Amino acid sequence: MLSLNKLLLVLSFSVLTISGAQASQELLYSSSSIPDADLPLSVPLVKGGDLNKNLPKNRQTLPVINLIRVKVFPHTLKNDHLHGTKDIKTEVKLLGDDITLFGKKFNQLDLSLVEGKIKIGTSGTSYITSEFQINSHRPIKILRKGNESKSHSYVGNFKFVVYDDGIMIINTLDIEDYLRGVVPKESMASWPLETLKAQTLAARSYAYYHKVTSKRTYFDVDDTARFQVYAGISAATAKTDQAIKETKGEVMTHKGKVITAFFHAYSGGRTDSAKNIFGREVGFCQGQEEIFSRDELKAEMPQRSHWVVEWTTEDMKKEDLIKKLKDSSHTKKQLESFEVNKNYTLSSVEENELFGSVKTLSLEQSGAIAELNFVKLRSALGWSNFPAYHFKIEKNDTELVSFKGNGWGHHVGLSQWGAMMMAKKYNKTYREIVEHYYTDIEIENLADF
Repeated sequence: MLSLNKLLLVLSFSVLTISGAQASQELLYSSSSIPDADLPLSVPLVKGGDLNKNLPKNRQTLPVINLIRVKVFPHTLKNDHLHGTKDIKTEVKLLGDDITLFGKKFNQLDLSLVEGKIKIGTSGTSYITSEFQINSHRPIKILRKGNESKSHSYVGNFKFVVYDDGIMIINTLDIEDYLRGVVPKESMASWPLETLKAQTLAARSYAYYHKVTSKRTYFDVDDTARFQVYAGISAATAKTDQAIKETKGEVMTHKGKVITAFFHAYSGGRTDSAKNIFGREVGFCQGQEEIFSRDELKAEMPQRSHWVVEWTTEDMKKEDLIKKLKDSSHTKKQLESFEVNKNYTLSSVEENELFGSVKTLSLEQSGAIAELNFVKLRSALGWSNFPAYHFKIEKNDTELVSFKGNGWGHHVGLSQWGAMMMAKKYNKTYREIVEHYYTDIEIENLADF
């Protein structure tokens, strides 16, 4: 869980950094998110009128299968490349050529939270309300205070409610229109059309899954990498629109159910099973060898992006590593008896056989031993500091340690750079691409249900 038309991202690393000039990359988000442990990983294909049977009671007022509700304001991430810093949730502006509200037309609305109500300021008067809605086929820009350069435009229905001491905006629209703001941000419009169509199938399946399983009162997904990135109509391009149009309604199913179509930037040479990474057996994500070599992929990438294929962290002090692990909720319990300023040994005691990578990392200090699973280790160090789950120890002396690895993301499902290579260098169709990365699937159309 986690690509902007060759827009570069410079990642800031707090503890571990990628060596050399390897910290810029076209793919801004490395992986799709992972659903909560209590949710199923595939959902039934249902007719619009039958959708209520699969929804919790608080959702049974939305029987239209092709609509999805996206929270587009406020953003609560501390810092996000697409959306900027955490929003001031009590103030926001709406800009548009023809905003219709209460039977009148405006070019700008200034919204603020006043005594628990939404105050709507206009050029001539103001309104106070608890919630309201706007429908527009023309773009409306949500201008986010302090994040003006990270603001985007949207079409569809807009619902404004008071929530968590702030103003929340939900954009409800057809899933096909939603994809126009997703596919260009989770792929690159310069890539082959068949690659973009494969990403579209993954994104549409992923959206359908979250629509059906959402237990939220107001929205199904938000527009960040916590689900999949969405930037509204601002993001649309002719080529990604074509990919969406040519696959309209198509989703991937496994044993008759729409799959959670996991995807990531690049596998490192072989995708992994969901069982190994997520700890859950997933029939449609069993792992598969890439059909191209790492050197072939690097030949298609700019030099600055080669770290996605093969990366190495810079040397760091062992005391800094143990401090990070002791501070993380993922590993601190196992490190309770360890002292930051005291020597310890570090070793790999178990490997992931298919990858030759560390599966269990052992730390020993004065007779105390902590064995850390590779998934917990990466979670503790952070995805932006530690690009992938498959890694080896590169340097390990009395004072310094570093790691090396391959790929970016969680290694499960569609490999985005892999899909690009399959289409560009091996002339694979989008169907062949998704059938390679997902096991025992079929492509079905929502329009048929």
